[in-house]
Amino acid sequence: MVRYLLGTLAVTVSLSSARAQTLPAAIDVLNTLPPPISLADAHGVAIVPGASTTRSAPGWTGRGVLAKRENGWSEPAFVTLNSGVRTGTGESVDLVLVFRTAESLDRATNKDKKIGPGVTAYARRSGTFAEVSLAGAALTKSFVFPFGSDRKQAAELKSKLTELAARTSAPEAKPASQINWALMAENQDVVLGVLGVMVAWVVAQLKR
Repeated sequence: MVRYLLGTLAVTVSLSSARAQTLPAAIDVLNTLPPPISLADAHGVAIVPGASTTRSAPGWTGRGVLAKRENGWSEPAFVTLNSGVRTGTGESVDLVLVFRTAESLDRATNKDKKIGPGVTAYARRSGTFAEVSLAGAALTKSFVFPFGSDRKQAAELKSKLTELAARTSAPEAKPASQINWALMAENQDVVLGVLGVMVAWVVAQLKR
């Protein structure tokens, strides 16, 4: 009995330590999320900081947090992501999963625990976010101990999610060389006049 209690205590301390590191790391990831990545339509967001991958396989695995959005953000739940077989040590990336539909969130948390359609995933490498595919990855909830030390960080995480959800994505920049044909059609007399002057100048130069 004593051995069982000591074993349980060891597991509790280990999980608590891992969780204590996960929350602030997840907040740090959200603080670097660029404006083009919008959470305005998110039904849920999972952040997996420091997910590890391998050189021989494309899969990632790691611990993170998941918050649902229903009349505000829920308390974050601790989750484990596993997107493939790992056979060695590779790079470490930060993952952000945005559940764009209620169905995608329900599937990942209640049904087959898999990432499917309706989820946009981003990986941060060297400070830069890029969209990646995590289709079929397994997402499982970890056992959560109701320690009060996480409450302040959980509130900070929820506050950051609220801020990001209210932020609209940055407008897509248009190439400088893109021609506005509609505007040219509306001002065709001016355009034709300018072209006429240019042609006349070119002809005059050729006659010299």
